[in-house]
Amino acid sequence: YGSRTQFPFIPGFEGVGIIESVGPGVPVEALGKRVLPIGSAGNWQEVKLTAYSWCIPVPDAIPDTKACFAYINPLTAWLMVEQHCSDQTGQVAITGATTTIASHLAEFLYIRGIQPVGIIRGTPGSTVANRDHWSDVIKTSHANWAKQLQQHNGKKGDLIFDCV
Repeated sequence: YGSRTQFPFIPGFEGVGIIESVGPGVPVEALGKRVLPIGSAGNWQEVKLTAYSWCIPVPDAIPDTKACFAYINPLTAWLMVEQHCSDQTGQVAITGATTTIASHLAEFLYIRGIQPVGIIRGTPGSTVANRDHWSDVIKTSHANWAKQLQQHNGKKGDLIFDCV
Protein backbone atom coordinates (compact mmCIF):
# COMPACT_ATOMS: atom_id res chain seq x y z
CA TYR A 1 0.00 0.00 0.00
CA GLY A 2 3.05 2.20 -0.54
CA SER A 3 2.35 5.86 0.14
CA ARG A 4 -0.44 5.49 2.68
CA THR A 5 1.08 2.87 4.97
CA GLN A 6 1.33 3.69 8.66
CA PHE A 7 2.42 1.09 11.20
CA PRO A 8 1.11 -0.85 12.94
CA PHE A 9 -0.89 -1.82 9.88
CA ILE A 10 -3.66 -4.34 9.21
CA PRO A 11 -3.89 -5.05 5.46
CA GLY A 12 -6.85 -5.93 3.30
CA PHE A 13 -9.15 -3.90 1.12
CA GLU A 14 -10.95 -7.15 0.35
CA GLY A 15 -13.52 -8.22 2.89
CA VAL A 16 -17.15 -8.78 3.77
CA GLY A 17 -18.70 -8.41 7.20
CA ILE A 18 -21.86 -8.26 9.26
CA ILE A 19 -22.87 -5.03 11.00
CA GLU A 20 -22.79 -5.97 14.70
CA SER A 21 -23.45 -2.57 16.27
CA VAL A 22 -24.43 0.90 15.13
CA GLY A 23 -23.67 4.39 16.32
CA PRO A 24 -25.58 7.68 16.25
CA GLY A 25 -27.30 8.44 12.96
CA VAL A 26 -27.17 4.83 11.70
CA PRO A 27 -30.53 3.10 11.22
CA VAL A 28 -31.14 0.22 13.62
CA GLU A 29 -32.25 -1.83 10.59
CA ALA A 30 -28.58 -1.95 9.53
CA LEU A 31 -27.85 -4.40 12.35
CA GLY A 32 -27.17 -7.87 10.98
CA LYS A 33 -26.79 -6.66 7.39
CA ARG A 34 -23.97 -8.16 5.30
CA VAL A 35 -21.79 -5.42 3.82
CA LEU A 36 -18.62 -4.71 1.89
CA PRO A 37 -16.67 -2.10 3.92
CA ILE A 38 -14.93 0.06 1.32
CA GLY A 39 -12.67 3.10 1.54
CA SER A 40 -9.79 1.84 3.67
CA ALA A 41 -7.56 -1.13 4.43
CA GLY A 42 -7.93 -3.19 7.59
CA ASN A 43 -10.52 -5.67 6.39
CA TRP A 44 -8.35 -8.63 7.42
CA GLN A 45 -9.29 -8.37 11.07
CA GLU A 46 -12.06 -9.74 13.27
CA VAL A 47 -13.73 -6.37 13.96
CA LYS A 48 -13.46 -3.14 11.98
CA LEU A 49 -14.96 0.21 12.92
CA THR A 50 -16.26 1.71 9.66
CA ALA A 51 -18.49 4.67 8.85
CA TYR A 52 -21.91 3.47 7.72
CA SER A 53 -21.63 5.55 4.53
CA TRP A 54 -18.72 3.28 3.47
CA CYS A 55 -20.71 0.04 3.91
CA ILE A 56 -22.11 -1.35 0.65
CA PRO A 57 -24.91 -3.94 1.05
CA VAL A 58 -24.06 -7.41 -0.29
CA PRO A 59 -26.93 -9.57 -1.64
CA ASP A 60 -27.31 -12.98 0.01
CA ALA A 61 -26.91 -14.72 -3.37
CA ILE A 62 -23.27 -13.61 -3.64
CA PRO A 63 -20.90 -15.79 -1.60
CA ASP A 64 -18.27 -14.13 0.60
CA THR A 65 -15.49 -15.58 -1.55
CA LYS A 66 -16.71 -13.52 -4.52
CA ALA A 67 -18.18 -10.49 -2.76
CA CYS A 68 -14.96 -9.69 -0.94
CA PHE A 69 -13.28 -8.87 -4.26
CA ALA A 70 -16.03 -6.55 -5.49
CA TYR A 71 -14.36 -3.41 -4.17
CA ILE A 72 -11.05 -3.72 -5.98
CA ASN A 73 -11.92 -4.98 -9.45
CA PRO A 74 -15.55 -4.68 -10.52
CA LEU A 75 -16.24 -1.34 -8.88
CA THR A 76 -13.00 0.14 -10.21
CA ALA A 77 -13.80 -1.10 -13.72
CA TRP A 78 -17.35 0.21 -13.52
CA LEU A 79 -16.11 3.62 -12.38
CA MET A 80 -13.53 3.74 -15.19
CA VAL A 81 -16.21 3.07 -17.80
CA GLU A 82 -18.70 5.49 -16.22
CA GLN A 83 -16.18 8.34 -16.01
CA HIS A 84 -14.48 7.92 -19.37
CA CYS A 85 -17.02 6.49 -21.81
CA SER A 86 -19.88 8.31 -23.45
CA ASP A 87 -22.02 8.06 -26.56
CA GLN A 88 -19.05 9.58 -28.40
CA THR A 89 -16.64 6.81 -27.38
CA GLY A 90 -15.11 5.10 -30.40
CA GLN A 91 -12.77 2.16 -30.09
CA VAL A 92 -11.43 1.13 -26.70
CA ALA A 93 -8.20 -0.82 -26.23
CA ILE A 94 -7.34 -2.56 -22.97
CA THR A 95 -3.80 -3.51 -22.01
CA GLY A 96 -3.30 -6.44 -19.64
CA ALA A 97 -6.36 -7.98 -21.26
CA THR A 98 -6.01 -11.28 -19.36
CA THR A 99 -6.31 -9.60 -15.95
CA THR A 100 -9.46 -9.68 -13.86
CA ILE A 101 -10.01 -5.93 -14.08
CA ALA A 102 -9.66 -6.06 -17.88
CA SER A 103 -12.32 -8.76 -17.96
CA HIS A 104 -14.66 -6.53 -15.95
CA LEU A 105 -13.92 -3.55 -18.19
CA ALA A 106 -14.71 -5.62 -21.28
CA GLU A 107 -17.99 -6.76 -19.76
CA PHE A 108 -19.11 -3.24 -18.82
CA LEU A 109 -18.09 -1.92 -22.24
CA TYR A 110 -19.91 -4.78 -23.98
CA ILE A 111 -23.08 -3.86 -22.08
CA ARG A 112 -22.70 -0.36 -23.56
CA GLY A 113 -22.35 -1.84 -27.06
CA ILE A 114 -18.57 -1.43 -27.25
CA GLN A 115 -16.33 -4.40 -28.00
CA PRO A 116 -12.79 -3.44 -26.95
CA VAL A 117 -9.50 -4.59 -28.42
CA GLY A 118 -7.48 -6.61 -25.93
CA ILE A 119 -3.70 -6.31 -25.78
CA ILE A 120 -1.87 -9.28 -24.28
CA ARG A 121 1.79 -9.50 -23.38
CA GLY A 122 3.67 -11.85 -21.13
CA THR A 123 2.48 -15.31 -20.24
CA PRO A 124 2.34 -17.58 -23.31
CA GLY A 125 -1.00 -19.31 -23.70
CA SER A 126 -2.92 -16.78 -21.58
CA THR A 127 -6.16 -15.55 -23.06
CA VAL A 128 -9.03 -13.20 -22.31
CA ALA A 129 -12.14 -14.21 -20.42
CA ASN A 130 -15.34 -14.35 -22.50
CA ARG A 131 -13.92 -13.87 -26.00
CA ASP A 132 -17.34 -12.67 -27.26
CA HIS A 133 -16.87 -9.38 -25.40
CA TRP A 134 -13.76 -8.47 -27.45
CA SER A 135 -13.58 -7.27 -31.07
CA ASP A 136 -9.97 -8.45 -31.33
CA VAL A 137 -7.18 -9.74 -29.11
CA ILE A 138 -3.64 -8.76 -30.04
CA LYS A 139 -0.54 -10.43 -28.64
CA THR A 140 2.52 -8.21 -28.40
CA SER A 141 4.68 -11.26 -29.09
CA HIS A 142 3.56 -11.11 -32.74
CA ALA A 143 5.85 -9.04 -34.95
CA ASN A 144 3.01 -6.99 -36.46
CA TRP A 145 1.05 -6.32 -33.24
CA ALA A 146 1.44 -2.51 -33.49
CA LYS A 147 0.07 -2.52 -37.04
CA GLN A 148 -2.85 -4.68 -35.90
CA LEU A 149 -3.63 -2.15 -33.17
CA GLN A 150 -3.42 0.78 -35.58
CA GLN A 151 -6.15 -0.82 -37.69
CA HIS A 152 -8.52 -0.36 -34.74
CA ASN A 153 -7.78 3.21 -33.74
CA GLY A 154 -7.88 6.68 -35.23
CA LYS A 155 -11.53 7.40 -34.60
CA LYS A 156 -12.94 10.22 -32.52
CA GLY A 157 -13.40 9.16 -28.91
CA ASP A 158 -10.79 6.39 -28.80
CA LEU A 159 -9.60 5.29 -25.35
CA ILE A 160 -6.96 3.03 -23.87
CA PHE A 161 -7.39 1.53 -20.42
CA ASP A 162 -4.12 0.34 -18.91
CA CYS A 163 -4.56 -2.69 -16.66
CA VAL A 164 -0.86 -3.48 -16.29
